[in-house]
Amino acid sequence: MEEIFAWADDHKEKGRPWGLLTPKQKVILREMHDRRCFTTGRLDWAWKQIAEFARCSLDTLSKALTRFEDLGLVKRWRRTIPVPNPAPGEPTTLQISNGYELGLPEKVAAIVASKLKKVAQVFLPPVPAPREPSEQEQAALGAQLAAKPTGDPAVDARRAHYLEASIQRMNARRNAGTFSADRDSAS
Repeated sequence: MEEIFAWADDHKEKGRPWGLLTPKQKVILREMHDRRCFTTGRLDWAWKQIAEFARCSLDTLSKALTRFEDLGLVKRWRRTIPVPNPAPGEPTTLQISNGYELGLPEKVAAIVASKLKKVAQVFLPPVPAPREPSEQEQAALGAQLAAKPTGDPAVDARRAHYLEASIQRMNARRNAGTFSADRDSAS
């Protein structure tokens, strides 16, 4: 939306207060964009509903939609439903609310595409590989798990066993002098 508005403002003529879109038309376009179906890109709201969302009159909405079509921002198509058992000479279809599809003018689409290419070229630093938890972290995690009894004796016994095993491994490493604190104090 911001690229559309910037493109419209770039076309401001001398002596005019705004570019291709008035401030109210920008509000209407934003409301239409925000209320469209994001999977299909269609907007099937009636004029009255769109006017209520944008807080404008039906006349303002009509002029805005005509302007949007002229600029290539909106495609409008008539939607009809068949009339069951029409009388002879009566219409066989009944028009319901128009459908709209929001689009981009070619110039705006080119600007957006170039910006997306620049974003794709941004070099992101590599993500470091996850490190293995230390013995202290494993012991702390084991203590947390062991502190929460589950009510299942087999699970509680297994947790207690893993906690005890990690504490024994940590003590064995400490006794072997492999911790950096033990090496610093020994020298």
